[in-house]
Amino acid sequence: MLPSAIKNLRDSFALWLLLNSLDVAITWLGFLLGMQEGNPFLRIAADTYGPAIMLLMRITLAVLLGILVWKRESLTFNLKILLNTGMFVVILVNCVLVGVQLWHLA
Repeated sequence: MLPSAIKNLRDSFALWLLLNSLDVAITWLGFLLGMQEGNPFLRIAADTYGPAIMLLMRITLAVLLGILVWKRESLTFNLKILLNTGMFVVILVNCVLVGVQLWHLA
């Protein structure tokens, strides 16, 4: 059984914002290292508008999605936990990819 503080955190909107902010920071670092965006839709946005605008669009959409999901009381906590867990996995994968790129540069 998880402590209540961890239960409350894993489905929290603050965690959603933190995870998305970390994803943007890691993606920006990837761009600085010459990497491309893995998401095909975001890659098109980055190619069309530039990485900075794409990241601004991405964080804006994440905040709007978060507001829509977390404002709806009828949604179960499972969706919120799924979204936060999914973002955590994305961040882990991105960290590995950026770490490999940094390893090759050393």
